[in-house]
Amino acid sequence: MSILFVGSEDISFAYRNNPTFGTTGGSYRSSYARGAVGLQEQTNLAYAGDYLSTPVTSCWFSGQYYFNINITADRIWMGLTDGGAPNDLARVRLGLRVSATNKFVLVKYDGATATVLGTGTLSVSSGQLYRIDVEVVNYNSASGRCRVYVNRSATADIDSGLVDLRAGGSTNLSGIFLRGQSSTGSAPLYLSEVVVADEDTRMLDVVTLYPNAAGDLNEFTGAYTDVDESANNDGDVISSSVADQTFLSNLLNLPSTSVRVLGVAVHVRAWRDASTPQKVALGIKTNSAVALGPDQSLLLTGAEYKYQTNLNPITGVEFTATEVNALQAAVKSRT
Repeated sequence: MSILFVGSEDISFAYRNNPTFGTTGGSYRSSYARGAVGLQEQTNLAYAGDYLSTPVTSCWFSGQYYFNINITADRIWMGLTDGGAPNDLARVRLGLRVSATNKFVLVKYDGATATVLGTGTLSVSSGQLYRIDVEVVNYNSASGRCRVYVNRSATADIDSGLVDLRAGGSTNLSGIFLRGQSSTGSAPLYLSEVVVADEDTRMLDVVTLYPNAAGDLNEFTGAYTDVDESANNDGDVISSSVADQTFLSNLLNLPSTSVRVLGVAVHVRAWRDASTPQKVALGIKTNSAVALGPDQSLLLTGAEYKYQTNLNPITGVEFTATEVNALQAAVKSRT
């Protein structure tokens, strides 16, 4: 299995607008996340989006979703995008919305017109957490198929049958786009544990492991306590003014060791000034060695950066739960 995207907090999404962070009871699974990203639309569009690691024509798209209060009918709120940056509703090609009778509705969208591919039978209500898994098969074919599963059911709530899924002239799907719901109340849509993979995601869980203790090495100014907050805070940071300095941090343990680990991702928010190191390398320390991804160029303003690996880079095989519990997040300043 290949993980194409994974994230559960605001810095997981490179493209976002007006997110909040919430801990409303029941809006997330506390053993797997420390809260949920809230998207509330008032005067501005509220969204979270990001690219997949590679464009696809078949995939599974999963997440935990909680409608806090009013559900706006016929608004696409969960979608797969094509082409440009996944920060625009017009880029959505396959999406979910909720009908006026509170049923999930699957649509394809060309940027202007939505075509209904199927309507579910489950009644959707506010104040309830839903696990939703969307299966897409052969998007680039006249005989594609899309199914929507709710709460890990073996039976699809929506099945498009064999239809032409293509919309807007696209031939593949390259990103995800999640949008706020009602313009009233507080954060009507909460989301967490979002994952896209090339195989069935119904049995997958996403766990957020955040900094909880000092690691083996810290050459930066600041400590793990400056980067352990749940909600983004650009005033509480670690920094480096010299190239090739390393910061390591221990992380929270998994809720269980009786699991198969299919991938690990490190998400950070970072920026540079005119004189300090211009790049950053992200990675992990595992099996007594630090493994870093490629250098990533920093902007002068805060932006999101990630490192993701489906295999342990030191052993070359899947991570064990024991290895993950011993994992340290790694950041290195680069020129």
